[in-house]
Amino acid sequence: MTESFTTENGDETAPTVTITSAEAALTATSPFTITITFDEVVTGFELTDITVTNGSASNLQETTTGKVFTASITPNSDPITVTATIAAGTAADSSSNENTASNTFSIVYDTSALTVATTSDVDDPTNDTTFEATITFSEEVTGFELADITVTNGTASNLVSSSNPIFTATITPTADGDVSVDVSAGVATDETTEEKSNTAASTFSTTYDGTAPTVDTITPADESTDQELIPEIIVTFNEAMDTATVTTNTADTTCSGTLQVSDDDFTTCVQMDGVPTISGEDKSFEITPNATLDSLTIYKVRVTTGVSDVVGNNIAATDTQATGFETAGPIYMFDNGAVSTGNLGSRSTTTTTCTTRKNNDYAGLACTNIAALISYTDDDIASMLDNHDFVDNIVQGPTATKVVDNWADLLDGSFDEDLVTANVTAVTVVWTGSNADGTKNNNCTDWTDGTAGASGYTAQVNFPMGLYTGGSNCAWTGRFVCICQ
Repeated sequence: MTESFTTENGDETAPTVTITSAEAALTATSPFTITITFDEVVTGFELTDITVTNGSASNLQETTTGKVFTASITPNSDPITVTATIAAGTAADSSSNENTASNTFSIVYDTSALTVATTSDVDDPTNDTTFEATITFSEEVTGFELADITVTNGTASNLVSSSNPIFTATITPTADGDVSVDVSAGVATDETTEEKSNTAASTFSTTYDGTAPTVDTITPADESTDQELIPEIIVTFNEAMDTATVTTNTADTTCSGTLQVSDDDFTTCVQMDGVPTISGEDKSFEITPNATLDSLTIYKVRVTTGVSDVVGNNIAATDTQATGFETAGPIYMFDNGAVSTGNLGSRSTTTTTCTTRKNNDYAGLACTNIAALISYTDDDIASMLDNHDFVDNIVQGPTATKVVDNWADLLDGSFDEDLVTANVTAVTVVWTGSNADGTKNNNCTDWTDGTAGASGYTAQVNFPMGLYTGGSNCAWTGRFVCICQ
């Protein structure tokens, strides 16, 4: 109700006063300006007539004589609600009517943004089927709800707050892949003023992997034959593995470790020469036996459920080769069965000669790859393993008497037994056309010349026990040695 006064000139209406500001209801400006507007000209209005809570007034300016004033308001702290009022009776018009009380002007002063962060202790990547996300606002809030959490490739549930402004929610991944958690801007306001809305949170993400790894390949493969006696055994998985879980037995023949090799259905296992060698971004693991495997023996590789990927998923079941791989047989030696001059013929001719000898006189030998142990140009004894697909193994006579342990011993003359004693041949000298290291020497013009004018290299096979010991003219008649595996 408007107060009225009886005056000499008949003006009985009290002046009114209103406080406004161009600032928004939430401001970070300090000091900010308020405008005090009387509805008529007054006198007696002073700075001290402005009552400010949580702040102070200064710099009163008169912008329209007797009617409009401005003042600077400086908030005391941050964040805070600042109010300004003008009491009744602080000013009077020309008829001495005193003003009524002003409105209460209110504004929130806050210089800090309402931020929110989303975090989690979950590993990245993870195989946890659920994990907890923590949503932390920079100050206490109101209005934040479960629906304000956006989850990509997952769902959110069980939103709780043990201490505002900290909230937790349970995140359940939907499928393998990236899982992200977002809180959008404007979903909550500060609890103090209810004027300030949150900014958007940075996206939290992790990768969910709930699928068990599998074995992609095992080398040597099932049903493979003629494998080396110290093979490179490689197991490759479909994803990166926890390398600490991929182990093998290096101490004895017990079937320990997660990579195992056996020739007796894993009653015992092959001892390996060291821990697996890792390659292919932690997907491939190679193990090597610490000694030669048995010839013509089937071995199987087994991967146990102890292996796991980098997030802890174990393979679903033990993976064992169905048929396994077979090691190569020994390299057998026998002579060609007849003497000839140095005109022995081409590689194919001497191979045919050796094949006929094997079929006629050594049909019981379990071997099919046949060649003559003589050197040709670009095809010498030193290179025969690679050139003719022989697998390094023990070399023995047709009656299983061991001559050497391997091809290197054959080349350097480290014989266990001479060729006569080993029943390879009955003669003491044979054609080789090779130096002592197995490389080509004089070979009767690639075994096409049987005249005395040409020279060829021969070998003494009983003492010393090397294959490369002397020369002869190519009219000399002798035998040569065949090998078969």
